[in-house]
Amino acid sequence: MIYLAIVSPDLFFVRMLESLATFFVVYAFVKILVLFLPKAKFGGGDIKLVAASTIWIGLSGIYIAALAACFAGLLSALLLSATGRLKLGQAFPFAPFVATAVWSVWLNSLQ
Repeated sequence: MIYLAIVSPDLFFVRMLESLATFFVVYAFVKILVLFLPKAKFGGGDIKLVAASTIWIGLSGIYIAALAACFAGLLSALLLSATGRLKLGQAFPFAPFVATAVWSVWLNSLQ
């Protein structure tokens, strides 16, 4: 992030604005989702991780990463539920899926 601020201050400023916008959109989405699913529990760390990752891979990359993370998390939750290792209402960490998806998008953008 510091490197980006030194090398390309304009891009850094744009990425910071994208990060703020991402934070507020994801935060609002989670708040609305909790209204419809009162027992749902979301940690604030996931929201901050997605917003910080936007600085790294950009707004277009975060859409792909979010979709991949949701798909991988859903698939994992279904498999864990089917094997009895995840109970209904049990906490389920989502950050590893976000981090892996962001890393994969970043690696793909290097090509």
